[in-house]
Amino acid sequence: MSIISNRLGEIWFLAPPPRTNSYSRFPGTSADLSYTDRECGTDLTNLWLDAVAVVDNSIGMTNEGLANIAANICTVFSGGTRIGTQASEPQTTRVGLVTYNVNAQQNADLNKFQSLDDLYNNVFADLSSVSTSAQSFLSTGLAAAESLFDYEIFGINRSHYKKVVIVYASSYAAGGEMDPLPVANRLKSSDVRIITVAYDQTGDGLLLKQLAEIASPRFNFSNTDNDGNTIGQVQSAMLETNCFCPSGWIQYRQNYTDYNSYRYGVCLQAVNLAAGWRAAKMSCANRWTNSYLVNEYNQQKHDYVLNVVQNSSGFFQPYSYHNGLNLVGGVWKWDQPSGWPQPALKYWYNWDPGYPITSSSLTAVLNQQNNEEVATGWQNIDYHKTAVNYVSCSAKSYVDRPCGTDLSNLWLDVVLVVDNSQGMNTDRLHTVTANILSVFGSGTRIGIDETYHRTTRLGLVTYNSNATQNADLYLYQSFDEASDGIIDATRTAVDTSESYLATGLILAEKLFNEQSVNNVRSHYKRVVIVYASEYEGDGELDPLPVANRLKLSGVNIITAAYEQSGDDGLFESLSQIATPAFSFSFDYGLDGNFVGNIQGSLLQSNCFCPSDWIQYRESYSDPASSRYGVCIQAVTIPASWVAAKLSCSNKRTNSNLATEFNQAKHDFIFNLAQNTTGFSPPYQYHIGLNYVSSGSWVWTQPTGHQQVPLQQPFMWLPGYPKPASTQSAVMNVQSGQETGWQNIATMTGSYNYFCETYACDTDNYCAAEQ
Repeated sequence: MSIISNRLGEIWFLAPPPRTNSYSRFPGTSADLSYTDRECGTDLTNLWLDAVAVVDNSIGMTNEGLANIAANICTVFSGGTRIGTQASEPQTTRVGLVTYNVNAQQNADLNKFQSLDDLYNNVFADLSSVSTSAQSFLSTGLAAAESLFDYEIFGINRSHYKKVVIVYASSYAAGGEMDPLPVANRLKSSDVRIITVAYDQTGDGLLLKQLAEIASPRFNFSNTDNDGNTIGQVQSAMLETNCFCPSGWIQYRQNYTDYNSYRYGVCLQAVNLAAGWRAAKMSCANRWTNSYLVNEYNQQKHDYVLNVVQNSSGFFQPYSYHNGLNLVGGVWKWDQPSGWPQPALKYWYNWDPGYPITSSSLTAVLNQQNNEEVATGWQNIDYHKTAVNYVSCSAKSYVDRPCGTDLSNLWLDVVLVVDNSQGMNTDRLHTVTANILSVFGSGTRIGIDETYHRTTRLGLVTYNSNATQNADLYLYQSFDEASDGIIDATRTAVDTSESYLATGLILAEKLFNEQSVNNVRSHYKRVVIVYASEYEGDGELDPLPVANRLKLSGVNIITAAYEQSGDDGLFESLSQIATPAFSFSFDYGLDGNFVGNIQGSLLQSNCFCPSDWIQYRESYSDPASSRYGVCIQAVTIPASWVAAKLSCSNKRTNSNLATEFNQAKHDFIFNLAQNTTGFSPPYQYHIGLNYVSSGSWVWTQPTGHQQVPLQQPFMWLPGYPKPASTQSAVMNVQSGQETGWQNIATMTGSYNYFCETYACDTDNYCAAEQ
């Protein structure tokens, strides 16, 4: 049975968790074109786990039994598995060793064995003879393994590796303080898998049944199994352990209601942000390598997806959600990761009666519930329209929210400022026209729609010695109108060599002042896109003062340099005009991603924060650094942790106490505290980390969203966390020149705090602030 992989992968709908030959940060690239869902990996050479062997060395085990166990352990890891840690190779397995009888002994921590030879030499030496004790308390061995895991995952980059305990036992002592079951349950609740191997002294099978309570489901074996494949069984259990999904994803399995049924190498996530089919496809494809809209090869997968939808918040009857089926070249095919061939639909169909409808525009597919019965069928739709939820390709990954990338939901006011002088010439002007139409031809809604706020208005200004307003911001009310108008206005270059960009910028500024300020779209971001063949002007015709005035008023400027022969300085000159990182150059024959660069700048312009919120970016000291789709607000009204949590959740839709998934975010918030009036040394402030009844530290999320379990890195101050029963909230406390985490009571102690919320972007429309 093939069962392993790493964490990342297919997305909901859909990307598989990578196999063992594909580490979670570096997914594989070969597509399985068979019409079946991806299985877990089976490559033992690429196993990446932290494992502790817990071996009974009481008299009851016998020397012969102990020698057999040593051979079993070494053979289990002899399938090419890399033992230890390697800086250049993440797919390695660390192995620890604990022996137990009346007490437990740590024979090897997780860093001792750095090769298979180390493992062989030490395991056979440590298991050469039994102890003098007849007592065998498995609880002591499990507790020692638990301590190993607790102390050896901090400060390293393996916190996301799965943990396994392999128990080799000759007897089972239960009851009282030495009962192993509470320790085993504690380990399993912290996501440690337990494999048990019964070395049965009596042959009556009782020990196997007793150890079944200790083991993870289906991970209970015996050295007396008739098939004699104990080694293979343990290896398969490890492979299955190494096949898992990121936090917040659901691993596809044979039976939704049976958590322990056979699992595939596929992870699913339902996305309850409504989008058109094409936008959903792009959203999936851009989140991870090897991610895509979900496929439904058979009835089992179709039903499983529906079960996920039924149990996901944000989905309501009648259910309606996208899947990855689409019409390509007259053939219905399933979406796949970028660059992979799309398999054609075959065998099983689930079309609703009357579908598919023959139409050149209805080329995408959604699942639609059509009656009171909880069943869905396929309907083909327009891939730009019909915004519904989808089973998506994104996990609740341990990263901060990126800015939206849905060009069909762009909502901006844009003025195109196009040089039509002789320096641009007619041929170049035609390439400019093609560029503009490509930039806005990805489903962007042009004009004004009273029923839908996410639209983009386009104005057009051409310039040479003077500027001409070819279209104000109200003229174009569809992409077709814009296309016709822009083609007509840029058909030929004018008969003048003078090219004064300042005149074009001044006219764009006038357009914004008259048509974008003090009206219903005044909260929409404004952008100027300049297409220039040269840079001229000084004094009143110097474009830099006008550009600076525009940027100070909140307008972003994108520049596209169409350099003439011998004019290598145009790009540098226009870079002074442009918003930082928004300056590009067209190079004949090497157009490459010129369109994509401008679209990316538009998406960045459409990703911003409400008043009084600061947008999280890669570097606090560099305002031009890459920004996330996250806004942060410092609150200087001291409150208890629980009051701060409620305050944040009530500030906006999708707001919560701030998260610190990584050192960069932690430092950004500290920098913000240092630069906010009302905060003073020693800095102390609440964040969203808290301890929940399930026994884990989690980050708060917006109302209705699942809280995110804590992962590395940890930023606890020395001596923390304290026991969480009465101190289940977390704050940052300054220590020296930095801050670290301390856990505190939720209801006592009033401090400042930080909230965060979603940025306004193509996925999150923000109404005008009152």
